[in-house]
Amino acid sequence: MNGRVNHMSTTSAYKAVVICVFLVLAGIPVLFPDASAEAWTKNDMGKPYDGNTYYGLYGVAVGDGDRDSSNEVYVTSFDDATVYQYTFTDAGWVSTDIASGGTYLYRVIVGDGDDDGSSEVYAAGYSYTWPNYGPMLQQVYHDDSGWHSNLITTLGYWTVNVAMGDGNNDNRTEIYTSDYYGHLYQNAKGKTWDSQDLGNTTNSSDSSYASMYGLAIGDGDNDGKNEVYGSSSIGYVDRFAYDGSSWKRTIVGRGELNSYYGENYSMIFAIKVGDADNDGHNGVNRRNRTHPTG
Repeated sequence: MNGRVNHMSTTSAYKAVVICVFLVLAGIPVLFPDASAEAWTKNDMGKPYDGNTYYGLYGVAVGDGDRDSSNEVYVTSFDDATVYQYTFTDAGWVSTDIASGGTYLYRVIVGDGDDDGSSEVYAAGYSYTWPNYGPMLQQVYHDDSGWHSNLITTLGYWTVNVAMGDGNNDNRTEIYTSDYYGHLYQNAKGKTWDSQDLGNTTNSSDSSYASMYGLAIGDGDNDGKNEVYGSSSIGYVDRFAYDGSSWKRTIVGRGELNSYYGENYSMIFAIKVGDADNDGHNGVNRRNRTHPTG
């Protein structure tokens, strides 16, 4: 038996050497694993709610949402329209229901969205509950008496994503939301919350095929200023830039057209702004149905 095992090992090794030599001669780089590389471990943090799982958890964010100087994980459940907090303890991960409301919750973010010096949790979705029928942006915050929530009046129809940052370069933080019809909205806190429609990803005022699923804020064009970027279900990547007096939309890229379904299904679900290739310059990276693209 030992002779057979050694024979098979020798044969496998020989095949591996032949394949490597072929790849090198063909000009294809061969990458060998680093023996000292760390192994990744996947941990199941648990399901935060009882009952059947039809749609599951849609949004996830990490930050100090409860202002205790430690980070937590926050998720939104599409099944029960609830925001949950995951906290790591000596006994493992513990989930807590911190807010519920509306009918559907898509995305969640953590940060100082109202510029009051403290972090909050923001969840975006849609409400079929009267009198709050329509798009929903929920602010959830923690103080000495526990968790509290406020509904922020925002424009649009069926909010599908939310992002936070200084998109108009006024040295303040705003919350940007996008909706099912491809519109982008800025939500800024002064004495009260103010919501503005910044533009649409199509020339049509309302297109149910143009949902703006992707949303990101950053200096994607390397001009030293932030812009807001959106990606849609019809494959557009849009830049929304503020020039000091008005917002301008520019198409900066397209996704791959779906040869079978056509333009309306060349969806780009997510985008990020950053220096992904480590060349010292930012870019806008997008993910569509097939693969990520820079």
